[in-house]
Amino acid sequence: MADPGDRTPREADENGAEVRRAQGSTVAALNAFSARLPSDFRDGLRFAGPDEAIQALAAAIEEDTLRVPRLLVLDSLVRLATRRGEELGARDAALGPLLEALVRQAGVPAADVGDAVVTVRRALDSVASLSGAALAPHPWQVFARQAAGALRLTQAEIDKPLCNDSEVVVKGQYRAVGVTVEFHTDATPGALRHFCDPTRWHECSAYQHEMTPWEGPAAIPDQIRPNGWRRDLVETVELSPDWTLVTPLRFTYTIQDQHDPAWVHLDYLLLEKTKDILVDEGALDVRRVTSGKYQGSTRVSAKKAILFADELQATWPTLACDTFWTDQVIDAAVGCPDAGATLDSAAGKATMADSKEARLAKAIDDATHAAQTSVDAYAKLAKEAAAQLTGDSPADAGKWLQLTTKTYTQAARDTVKAWTSYNAVLRAVAESDETGSDYPESDESETGHTESGGDGTDP
Repeated sequence: MADPGDRTPREADENGAEVRRAQGSTVAALNAFSARLPSDFRDGLRFAGPDEAIQALAAAIEEDTLRVPRLLVLDSLVRLATRRGEELGARDAALGPLLEALVRQAGVPAADVGDAVVTVRRALDSVASLSGAALAPHPWQVFARQAAGALRLTQAEIDKPLCNDSEVVVKGQYRAVGVTVEFHTDATPGALRHFCDPTRWHECSAYQHEMTPWEGPAAIPDQIRPNGWRRDLVETVELSPDWTLVTPLRFTYTIQDQHDPAWVHLDYLLLEKTKDILVDEGALDVRRVTSGKYQGSTRVSAKKAILFADELQATWPTLACDTFWTDQVIDAAVGCPDAGATLDSAAGKATMADSKEARLAKAIDDATHAAQTSVDAYAKLAKEAAAQLTGDSPADAGKWLQLTTKTYTQAARDTVKAWTSYNAVLRAVAESDETGSDYPESDESETGHTESGGDGTDP
């Protein structure tokens, strides 16, 4: 029986690919705006303005021609709320129809559409209000918890992979941006083998063109091995009509077993600097977990070190997380949609287990909620008790005693709840990641180690 990941390649559909890349460019335009790129930079690359981008995405959804995962669209809206929450109100005229289109696409009954749109809009406002707050959960988690019902989010969408670009990777004389994504899924490594195969990325990507052979003077002949291959290929990433990155890379693809692999791995490195890129190397890995909390699931990781040569491009350090890197991991997490595809999470769609970060964020969120509930309850009881001791009417001693007893009871209950929440936070911090096998070694893997890592995660 063929592995579900070893599917027959899709028939050539360049028109569909062009539509997909155009929609990817539209998402990139909205993220460039939210990342506060100068308007002259965005105009020079022919990026759509924010309202135009929002309207284009709404039209694609309404016309049933959206060829990128809706999760990529929702991700861009959460980035906008996180980075430029003050813009939400100013964009309501364009934002309203997009949210309505997303709600209708989710299959919400007509009578409930209005309320669902309000719920999603409020979820974005919550993201904006918590932006920059200490110990706040990740913006996507805030949004998903509030909007999941209104948008009929699948579990894989709720557990969207989170892209971290806060690290610095030293590569010789350069300080590159370190980009990392890691998540767990119920899909097998075999089903995700093409996530690690660059010759297949263009089939689903909103940015990638098909790879072509590199024919530079240092090129090596293709090396085909029983468990993989090594090839020099040219990667073409189209970010806008006037911005395409053309990069020669050496890829080493390794698969543990062709039929039912326990792991699949890819290393890649830059063959020569280009006018756009000084550093570009990393690794992708999908691996069955054999012990620990996630035993039986698949761990997916994607790591990259990248540095752009152009000073203007360097002003967008979140570029990879804002565009092609997040697009690639979202495709792995929820699958590649065809135009008109339903949102049912049917067989073959990956569902993710909770990450350690997600468990910790949820525990903190629950503890915060418990504390706020406690404060609200004490405030109400205190006001009622105070009313018995003030005013023109005599104090009701029995009522006052009853309220005082109730307050102490509330305190005892809240102490237990707070202690439970606190211990949940400690457990989430203390739980170590499952023990997994090391990556298979590659002759030419040169992925650098981080000099210093931050814990800030770009949404």
